[in-house]
Amino acid sequence: NADFVEIDDNVITITNKPITLNVSKVDAETMVILKGAELKLSKNDGTYEKVFTTNGEVVTLSDELTPGEYTLEETVAPDGYAKAEPLVFTIEDTSETQSVVLKNYRVLGTITINKTGETLNHIGLFEKITGFFVNLIDVATGKSPLNGVNFTLYANKDITHPDGVSDNIYNKGDIVATGVTDAYGLLTFGNLPLGEYLLEETDAPNGYYAAKIDPIVVDSETAVDVNVENN
Repeated sequence: NADFVEIDDNVITITNKPITLNVSKVDAETMVILKGAELKLSKNDGTYEKVFTTNGEVVTLSDELTPGEYTLEETVAPDGYAKAEPLVFTIEDTSETQSVVLKNYRVLGTITINKTGETLNHIGLFEKITGFFVNLIDVATGKSPLNGVNFTLYANKDITHPDGVSDNIYNKGDIVATGVTDAYGLLTFGNLPLGEYLLEETDAPNGYYAAKIDPIVVDSETAVDVNVENN
């Protein structure tokens, strides 16, 4: 790991260049360098540990690094990203700058729709006192799943890319997905970027009014359940 050797008056001077490591924290898809990640670099024999936060540039470490096996762990992920798995690697005894890259994947969410409609039964208002029943009104007595109902999912606001550099994933008003409820009245939209969405019932089932649905915010991996009822 010698940087250079100098011989002067029969005295040999050896200057060692410290081991240098470049750490890049990037989006796994766009490869944009990310800021706001808290990382911990530890030597696996317990002799070295350093915690640092990325700033959107390559982080260079050279203080007290020695050859051996290390683990790079993400303790806090940047906003909009899932924490990366720990990365185990080896630092060599060399004066050449070494590099390690830790990739983040975006957090994606899910919207699950449960589509139901009121079931109507005929209820007689008078008892059989004249030899027949008189039916005057229909009364809702329950809910049943509605299949074959078409939905369109829109971006209710601009959905920006969390790397802070790439173009919007969706612009406000863009169609994100379409789908149809199954025999159980269920429909799932998955792999959704974090953001605010608008769900529209494209056509109401026969005999029902189209449901009005409030904007839906997807802010984590936890599925958002939306109950949509037709009257």
